[in-house]
Amino acid sequence: MKTNRLLRTLRLLTALQSARRLSVQDLMRLVRVSRRTLFRDLEALRIAGIPIEYDHNSRSYMIEEDFFLPPMAFSEQEAFAVLMTLRRICPNLDLPYQAAILSAALKLENSLPAWLRRQTITALSHIFIRPVPRHRIEGFDRIFACFQEAVVNRRTVNIQYSRTSEGGFVGMELCPVHLVLSDQRWHVLAKNPRNHEIHCLSLDRIQSVEPAGKRFLLDPRFSVVDHLGNAWSISPEGKLHTVRLRFMPEIATEVISVQWHHSQRVKREPVGSAILEFRVDGLNEILWWILSYGDLVEVLAPKVLRDRVCQIAAQTLEANR
Repeated sequence: MKTNRLLRTLRLLTALQSARRLSVQDLMRLVRVSRRTLFRDLEALRIAGIPIEYDHNSRSYMIEEDFFLPPMAFSEQEAFAVLMTLRRICPNLDLPYQAAILSAALKLENSLPAWLRRQTITALSHIFIRPVPRHRIEGFDRIFACFQEAVVNRRTVNIQYSRTSEGGFVGMELCPVHLVLSDQRWHVLAKNPRNHEIHCLSLDRIQSVEPAGKRFLLDPRFSVVDHLGNAWSISPEGKLHTVRLRFMPEIATEVISVQWHHSQRVKREPVGSAILEFRVDGLNEILWWILSYGDLVEVLAPKVLRDRVCQIAAQTLEANR
């Protein structure tokens, strides 16, 4: 077998052994080969005795759980990428288990050959990431771990949740189904055991969480992507709107360089401005994003959103006279 094909096949085996279910598209992207070449490599692994299975329901490939092959050594880029993530990026994100992240980074460093460890540490010393504002949650690791265990084992929890508008806390029993990180804030998607509706709760408003121990069932067809639908961020409101915004020339290029929403459509105007159009479920979340651009954005539609922006601008002016 040629060297290039051998390395490619080993990368494919490493991906399949990750315990994830990977589609044909996932594998083509990871190994960077055509569909035809991928199937040829999969067949070569089967001939070599690797127990690769295809699941028709999820349309994905996997390796039997009991099969194990020691992983290959890290390449220079792999070592740098992983350590940059663990030592530079993760500490600046609202991620749980920060102590465990640091411990994992140290273990990885110590497992590298001396020359690669020196080279990677030197490269990392020239990487600086400015800290971003973070939501500080008292006892975050414990709260996250409790929800994580409840999600995995399908067990209910009892929580005390802050009522920001009314003050105080309200107790409730929940069936946690998914943890979601959006806009530097953690949320839990949880089913109400009484009416079976899915609610989205912010972890920074949870005062306490305790296991309740009751088992619950979740529709196997439930999908986080489908649930969020066309929400701008994390909270669909049940009504679709076509939002059209004109960004001024001073900011247009910067704004259109980002894919803000999967429904985004862009039209560049001759004078340098740009019109962005979105199809979103609910207006409350996109409203505050629009306001962050001040007078560099004009709301063209819908009228109810334009009126709300004008109202807040007038109130802001009055408050700062």
